Amino acid sequence: MSHSLNFFRWHNLKRRIWFPVACYGVLGVAAALFALTGKYWIPDYAFIEVGSRSVGNILQILATSMLAVSTFSLTTMVTAYANAASNATPRASRLLVEDETAQRAIGTFIGSFVYGIVGVIALATNFYEAKGRFLLFIITIVVIFMIVTTLVRWINRLSNIGQLNEVIKIVESAARKSIVERARYPYMRANPGPRKFDHGLSVPGVGYFNFIDLNRLQELAEKNDFEVSLNVSPGSYNYPGSNVAQTSKVLDKDCLESVRKCFVIGEFRTFDQDPRHGLIVLSQIGMRALSPAINDPGTAIDVMGTLLRLLDEYLTVNPESIVTLNRIYVLSIDPEDILDDCFTGMARHSVEYVEVQIRLQKVLTNIARHPSFRLAASEFAKKSLERSFAALGSCSEYERIEKVARRQII
Repeated sequence: MSHSLNFFRWHNLKRRIWFPVACYGVLGVAAALFALTGKYWIPDYAFIEVGSRSVGNILQILATSMLAVSTFSLTTMVTAYANAASNATPRASRLLVEDETAQRAIGTFIGSFVYGIVGVIALATNFYEAKGRFLLFIITIVVIFMIVTTLVRWINRLSNIGQLNEVIKIVESAARKSIVERARYPYMRANPGPRKFDHGLSVPGVGYFNFIDLNRLQELAEKNDFEVSLNVSPGSYNYPGSNVAQTSKVLDKDCLESVRKCFVIGEFRTFDQDPRHGLIVLSQIGMRALSPAINDPGTAIDVMGTLLRLLDEYLTVNPESIVTLNRIYVLSIDPEDILDDCFTGMARHSVEYVEVQIRLQKVLTNIARHPSFRLAASEFAKKSLERSFAALGSCSEYERIEKVARRQII
C-alpha cells in the first residue's frame, strides 16, 4: 500500500464528523487525568489551595452547559444540511458535513463536556490531591477560554451556514483545488493516453472511481515490467466486467490483485481527484434554482459566473510537462465534456428565461477566447440558440438572445 493511498484514506477519515469529535473527547479525558500528575509538576511555593467543592461546581456547570450547547449545535447543523440538500443539492450537503469550523466547534463542546464529567467523577472519588486540584483548576480556566473563543467563531459561522451563497462558495472552493491541480498536470504526471495494448484489465465492484493510486501502479509496473493505459479517470463509473485499463502483458495472479487494489471504488463521487464533480454539483445547484418550485434565475446566473471563474483558472494555468509515471498512460479531459458538465442542464432548464440565456451566451464567449475551447464553446452556443428558438419562436425575446449571440460568437 503506497503513501498516496494511505493519505487518501487518512484524509477521508479526518473529514468524518465523528473523528474530530472523538479526538476532542479523548483529549478531554486526558486533560482531566493529567491533573492527577500535579504533584510532580507544581512546586510547593507555586500553588494555591483549591477546595474540591469549588472546582467541582465549576465542572458541573461546564458539563451541564456544554451538553445543552452541543445538542443545540447538532440540531442547527442538521437543519443546515437539510436546507442545503433541498435548496441546493444533496451532493453539496456532504461538503457542509466536512466543514472544519463546525467540526471543531462540536468537538470542543463534546470534549469540554467529557472533561467536566470525568473531572467531577474524579473529584467525587478523591483522586486529586491539593496540587492536583490546583492543576485541574488551571486546566478548567484554559478550557473555558477555549470554549469562549470557539463560541465566538461558531456564532459567526452560524450566520452563514446552510445559506445558498455560502454553499456555492464551499463547492467552488472544493472544485478549485482539484481543477487547478488537473490543469497543472493534465495527465496526472503520467504519459498522454490512450495507448492500445492487447490485454484488458477489469476491476470488481460497481460504483465511482474515487481514487486511482498512480504511484503504486507505477511501482508495480516497474517491478513487473509492464505498461498500462487507463480507460477511466477518477469520477468514472465502473460497470461489471468493463475494461478500466489495458496492459502490455498478461499479469500474474498476485500482480493483478495488487493492481486492482490501486482502484478505489465508492458509492458517490468525490472532489479530491475528480475535477469534473465540482462543476457538476455547481450546475445542479443552478438547475435546482431554475425548477418551478424555486424559480430563482438569479442564482443560476450567479452559478454561471462561478463556473466561468473556475474555467478561467483552469484554462490560464500553465501546464507542467513533468512525467514521473512513465509506465502509465492517462486520458485528458475533453472540452466538450467540461462544457456539458457545466451548462447543459442549465441551458435545457432555462430556455424560457431570457436573462439566463443571454448570460449563457456571454459566458460561452469568454470561454471561447481560449484556443483549446473555442470550437466546443462555439458549437455549444449554437445549440443553445437553437434550443431557445424552439422554445420561444421568432418573438422579440428570442431576438434579444440571438442579437447577443451573433455579436459574441456566432
